[in-house]
Amino acid sequence: MLTIYLGHWTDWMHDAGYDLGTIHSGYAASVPAFRAMPNYSMRLRSGALFVLFLEELGIVDPLPKPPSPSDRWPILGEFRDWMLRNRGVLDSTLDTYQNILVHMFLVLGDAPEAYSAHAIREFVLGRAGMHGVAHARITVTATRAFLRFLIATGRCPAGRDQAIPNFAGWQLAPVPDFLNDTDITRIVAACSGEARLRDRAVI
Repeated sequence: MLTIYLGHWTDWMHDAGYDLGTIHSGYAASVPAFRAMPNYSMRLRSGALFVLFLEELGIVDPLPKPPSPSDRWPILGEFRDWMLRNRGVLDSTLDTYQNILVHMFLVLGDAPEAYSAHAIREFVLGRAGMHGVAHARITVTATRAFLRFLIATGRCPAGRDQAIPNFAGWQLAPVPDFLNDTDITRIVAACSGEARLRDRAVI
């Protein structure tokens, strides 16, 4: 079955004017073209496997690998080494931290030593608002660990890590879309007495 899908893909490549010399750009162009077709994922997968097969045989040159985050931001590599040496953090955890820090670099810029307390706080709060409580806590942990690395290496003022707020679970807890009649009656009844008139009016 895979050879049938590969035949569909190679026919499209030929009709579109691509050959071995342009097979990589041809594959990239085939992705949007095939998305409207049935079983498009199998057609594209067969094409990708065929390109990989040709690369392994040396018939076509593989595309150069894109630069890693630590290539673009060498400070990430320094941070990883520092965390491994001083904190013994697992590589898998540092990979998670790195994804968060890459987002921070893209939002706040490439010079973390120049980040203000306000900018850091806004980034953490903004990212936390897009995810749940667990991810918010990881964002806080990763950002604070990175700031402590900057402080330890003399690139950031002492105490800058305190700019990051802590998150209590209730802050990001999901709010129900509606309340039933029993819950409404119970909440309104809890606002009895003159001291609770304003609360009752708001509800």
